[in-house]
Amino acid sequence: MRRESTLAPVWGSIRAEGANVTAEQIRILVVEAHYVVRKGLVGLLEMTAGLVVVGEAANGREAIEQFCTNHPDVTLIDLRIPGRLGVEVIKRIRLESPMARIIVLTTFEDDEDLPCALEAGAQTYLLNGMTADELVATIRAVHAGRLRTVTPDELGSRLHYSTRERSRI
Repeated sequence: MRRESTLAPVWGSIRAEGANVTAEQIRILVVEAHYVVRKGLVGLLEMTAGLVVVGEAANGREAIEQFCTNHPDVTLIDLRIPGRLGVEVIKRIRLESPMARIIVLTTFEDDEDLPCALEAGAQTYLLNGMTADELVATIRAVHAGRLRTVTPDELGSRLHYSTRERSRI
């Protein structure tokens, strides 16, 4: 049973009202503090068949409001957003919707908040240097449930291996 949100909806959202979404499209929320990066992601996703951006947010408060208003299939969230840390937003979204599918965007694989984000309920993460194909493939895999959740322990193993490999260079 879905809990009713205690948050006030964002009325008059152009994307929520104006988006012409079909059943086969994957509905995406983009949460990114940097305007140019957010608009670049939105533009790329909107040009991709089968994907539609139903909301954008620049901070934690907007992210939660947009999630509760638009009920996206997949949420892309940068860990470094103003207002609330990305990890706090992930926890709140998962509280509202335990089955929410979340992909974390981060600059560094050794980001100290990454294990916490995965523990909070994000399915996986992508580094900001990803290709467009990697982004789209990850969104589709997470949406379809084909991508197994990365655990904080697995991330720790990856980081240990990555650090060891870098020290050999």
